[in-house]
Amino acid sequence: MNVFGTSGRTTDFFAPPTYRRGQKEMIEKIELAFASGKKFVILEGPTGSGKSQIAGAFAFQSDNCYVLTPLKILQHQYERVFRDRMKIVKGRNAYNCLAPKGGKCNKGPCRLIKNFSHPDCPYQEAKKKGLVAPVTIYNFDAFFYQNLHTGLEECEKRKRQLIILDEAHGVESKYLGFMRLVISNKNQNFQIPEYKEIEKYDQFVRDQLLVCDQRIAQLEEEFKTMGTRSELDAFQVEHLGKLKFKLETYVGNREGKNPLEFVFKFENRSTHQKVTFEPVFVRKFISQNLFPYAEKFLLMSATILNPKIFCQNIGLDSNEVAFLQQENNFPAENRLVVKKYVGRMSLSSY
Repeated sequence: MNVFGTSGRTTDFFAPPTYRRGQKEMIEKIELAFASGKKFVILEGPTGSGKSQIAGAFAFQSDNCYVLTPLKILQHQYERVFRDRMKIVKGRNAYNCLAPKGGKCNKGPCRLIKNFSHPDCPYQEAKKKGLVAPVTIYNFDAFFYQNLHTGLEECEKRKRQLIILDEAHGVESKYLGFMRLVISNKNQNFQIPEYKEIEKYDQFVRDQLLVCDQRIAQLEEEFKTMGTRSELDAFQVEHLGKLKFKLETYVGNREGKNPLEFVFKFENRSTHQKVTFEPVFVRKFISQNLFPYAEKFLLMSATILNPKIFCQNIGLDSNEVAFLQQENNFPAENRLVVKKYVGRMSLSSY
């Protein structure tokens, strides 16, 4: 069966010479789920059951796939297993700058000297190759920030047949982190108010967005005029750019008839004050910043636990979802749960 309009069956693209127990059957179940019109297939399978090999088969069959992982170590695992068959794109700090004394690309002179660029910059080359490679692996952070300012037209160009989410149980917490807003006055001369209602903070955040915009404009104008900038200024521009996005995200979600619900925490420390805002739900944000990038999604994890709650939390329509469970092939005697008590944890024991 082929649900991507390419050639061959998924099993034709399975890399190992033999299947582990249940792998071939699971591939066929996933094919049937996609063929029935499901946009999202959730595969829950125990660690060591071969989910990555199943993912590889679908990635290569689609010939138009992003593989997203929450950890760099998982990128390296795919790189080791599939070698040159997948293109891996990492963050700037994973590449060596080719300029003299450039260090890593996240510290390169392109950040400090106006219009400076190296024709063979490994980071820029990796990004370019990743956009056109049939199968590209990103970690969640690299994928999110490299697509942060993608408009609708560019998003459509980058759209793939398939996105595979490895360790998908971490999607909610990852995107929660992208939305988490922290405002601190450490090393800065302004007061953070302590309010009891979040509505009172809304105008404060708008004011901080204005200040952030003005500071970015000032730093960019200085860079344009002088042609160079310091490491500190470069760091500020990068930091303020991410902060501006989070401020705009908060403001945008708090405005309108149905503002998104946030929780907040004010902290008055000995050296500074800070206030942290987090959304109660991130499903709308995920729907806007992840789901437009593919026609179909294969979500894999060993710990989905409750598929109904998982779908609700990340904004999946149950009518578009197929949930599949892979049996544990390891003998029960080899996966014992061992209880080892190390001390009393009750309040009375203190």
